[in-house]
Amino acid sequence: MVRTMSYSAAVSITAQPVSFTTNYSFAKPGVGDSANVWGDLLNADLDQIDALLAALQSGLPQKQTRYYLATSGQTAFPLTTPDLFGKLYSLNSTSDLAVYRNGQRLIPDPGGGVGGYTVNVAASTVVLTWPAGDGEQLAIDIYQVLGSSAAASTLVDDEALTITTTNVFPALQRTPDNVVFTLFVDGRPFFPIGPAAAFTISGNMITWTSTTYSVPPGAEVIAQYSAATISPTPPGWWTTLPTTLPPVPGVVWNNGGVICVS
Repeated sequence: MVRTMSYSAAVSITAQPVSFTTNYSFAKPGVGDSANVWGDLLNADLDQIDALLAALQSGLPQKQTRYYLATSGQTAFPLTTPDLFGKLYSLNSTSDLAVYRNGQRLIPDPGGGVGGYTVNVAASTVVLTWPAGDGEQLAIDIYQVLGSSAAASTLVDDEALTITTTNVFPALQRTPDNVVFTLFVDGRPFFPIGPAAAFTISGNMITWTSTTYSVPPGAEVIAQYSAATISPTPPGWWTTLPTTLPPVPGVVWNNGGVICVS
């Protein structure tokens, strides 16, 4: 006969209170202390994340590029005419362009013919100051905020940055105060805020902090300054939360804009 024996041991678990994330104050259910409320906490967190991502996407300039081969003497390049890959574009008042001629970025002409091009927004046309030669290449980067209007988000300025040493940036031409600041590295956007921030800014100097991505010499880097007046509407559940400390424990409430549990 085989005799079996069983053993049991008491395991003591110390309950932990609800805590909050550093950057956005998302509620983290306490281990052993959030019975019957952890679902509410996580649902509230997900709603907050959804609202933040929606607001970010609404104000994020998107880049598209159109490519052209010039004919001898050509100056006008209408974006409403298909480019080499059959793509076209209609400009509006919030569109911003970067024009490259044979790989060299041109300065927009402020008047007097000192710059390389002008833009006729109404006609969606880029006009070169000096006529192109036969077979010259023109690449036009178009930056546009998704769902944008002049009242919602406006591109203030952008500048091309020359990288000669990996992850080392030259001084910006302006200090990015009171704007939405984005770095585009070879078309990929990077931000100085949030848990996944890729860089920091002090005055007009950029310090690259990302350990996932690097910026090598010769990378196409655009610093973009946008003025945004986006005010996401709080989700419906937010207005139903109590705004003062509930008298009973375990109740989710709005503590001055931060999700808390009594």
